[in-house]
Amino acid sequence: MAVFCACASPAFAARIRTPQEVVVYATTSLADVVGELADRYTAMTGVPVHVAFASSAAISEQLDHGARADVVIMPSDAWLDALGAHRRIDAASRFDLASARLAIGARAPLLATLGESRLAVSNPQTVPAGQSARAALMALGLWSDVVSHLVYGGSDRATLTLVARGEAALGVVYATDARNDPRVRVVDTLPACSHPPIRYALALGRGAGLPAAAFAGFLRGADAAATFGKDGFGNPAAAGFGANVALQAERRSRSATLVSD
Repeated sequence: MAVFCACASPAFAARIRTPQEVVVYATTSLADVVGELADRYTAMTGVPVHVAFASSAAISEQLDHGARADVVIMPSDAWLDALGAHRRIDAASRFDLASARLAIGARAPLLATLGESRLAVSNPQTVPAGQSARAALMALGLWSDVVSHLVYGGSDRATLTLVARGEAALGVVYATDARNDPRVRVVDTLPACSHPPIRYALALGRGAGLPAAAFAGFLRGADAAATFGKDGFGNPAAAGFGANVALQAERRSRSATLVSD
């Protein structure tokens, strides 16, 4: 697998492509699992898979500026809806691939309370993980308590790095990212009912050929699902949002976790 940064994709997009290769744009939170699966697929089939990892915003910007992708994978319905409206992807090919949960990560051995320290979240204006974090904190009645403590990352992994470096005491990130950084420990998992389901969706790019469709089919299969599960991702049929009874109990317990007197 060849890995590229999507922020440098004008040169990437201008490459001379072979008829059989597959060009994938995927969000950075999928770097480990999609990278592993791309390598496995190439070993099985001989078809080269080139992957560019970036934030959903960066991927969308590159595609809107003419970059070509055979396969696009990201966790944002809004970004994919926009790409479909702009005819950058084949909206009819879209399907949910996996789901994720939000976790509160801390740099060991920090206490699981915020106090006067900072809380890292991804930028909710541009990053799906930040939008989910804001929704969860608001649903749990914590947003007004923590808003003055917030520091923003440009992607979920950038937010995790703020915690890993000690620049924030706690961070709200995807659980799959937090579990893979040895510098960070997961101190809590936010309830699925506190935010809209986090689903990673896949869509084929406009004009994608049979090699891309075959790779998408591989990612939808049982072998790939087992690999997603091994890396901590869930079935795309995620739990519902806004279950009031559950939220009342969670508000009380999470207030004790995040906010100290």
